[in-house]
Amino acid sequence: MRMLMIRWRKSSRSAGAGECVEVASLDRDRV
Repeated sequence: MRMLMIRWRKSSRSAGAGECVEVASLDRDRV
């Protein structure tokens, strides 16, 4: 979960927040 948050924060800074949220949701389903 920590890695997800860190990755989401990093992505949110680089790419759009909307895309990051989608990726985080997919990762959550996996875990």
